[in-house]
Amino acid sequence: MNILVYIFKRIMAAIPVFIIVSIVAFMLIHLLPGDPAIAMLGRDADPAQLESLRHEMGLYDPLPVQYFNWVGAALQGDLGRSALTRQPVMEAINSRFPHTLSLALLAIFIALLVSLPAGIIAAARQNSVLDRGVMFFALVGVSLPSFWAGILLIILFAVTLGWLPGVGWVSIWEDASVGWRYLVLPSMTLGFILAAACARMTRSSMLEVLRQDYMRTARAKGLSEIKTIIGHGLKNAFIPVVTIIGIEFGWLLGGTTVVETLFGIPGVGRLVVHSISNRDYPMIQGVVLYVAVVYMLVNLLVDVIVLYLNPRIRS
Repeated sequence: MNILVYIFKRIMAAIPVFIIVSIVAFMLIHLLPGDPAIAMLGRDADPAQLESLRHEMGLYDPLPVQYFNWVGAALQGDLGRSALTRQPVMEAINSRFPHTLSLALLAIFIALLVSLPAGIIAAARQNSVLDRGVMFFALVGVSLPSFWAGILLIILFAVTLGWLPGVGWVSIWEDASVGWRYLVLPSMTLGFILAAACARMTRSSMLEVLRQDYMRTARAKGLSEIKTIIGHGLKNAFIPVVTIIGIEFGWLLGGTTVVETLFGIPGVGRLVVHSISNRDYPMIQGVVLYVAVVYMLVNLLVDVIVLYLNPRIRS
């Protein structure tokens, strides 16, 4: 199958998902009882301000007209303005998204750095002490809440050892020499949790691959166990891991609310929390739609990578 045709089909399949997500995001403001303008500005707001907001949001138009106007503007990059700060929603998201992106990238890197060797060793030494140790690590990582893991890391590395700052933020995109210090602890918090899931998937996938006939053939040809696993098994075993990574990466880009709040990171997650607490519905709508589009793009990228790793899909 031609890769461009495959990508086109995946994009067409994503269109209904986008429509459903856009409808849900749009209806967030209309499902609440009462006047959306009063809900955002409060009952003590000036009547002129309420009337201005109603006209700006097109609340006097029929719902279908409001929806198509909002989606049409969104497709042109206009997600409206914040009811709280009057800042364009797209501008607010774009200013915070790089912080979430840097956190997600480093967390995924840490997760892969830990989980791939751990999962491979556990599969190659099935039922050994190493295998049980990896499974115990995975169980702890899956069970441990992110806020608790973050607090433990802050106590150890920031309070006790004083190696890293516990709270605060300097963007790595603006000052990498300082920003990385503020990025390490939150990335370790997320990376530890993600590594647990990836290690379990790597072990399970590698165990299945190790039982295949072509692996026995490689060993029969005299290849060492390391060359057999790395050269012949890892590529096929990595396919389910890529899928897990894609799902987790899309979740991270959606904003890791708890971790961003705990470490004081001005990312997308904190933007959502702030918008919900202040009833800034245009901002909530914009973030939901933005994150949904990013998530779909990440899934498309994962599908392309899997297509490359698995030649049978291309046939």
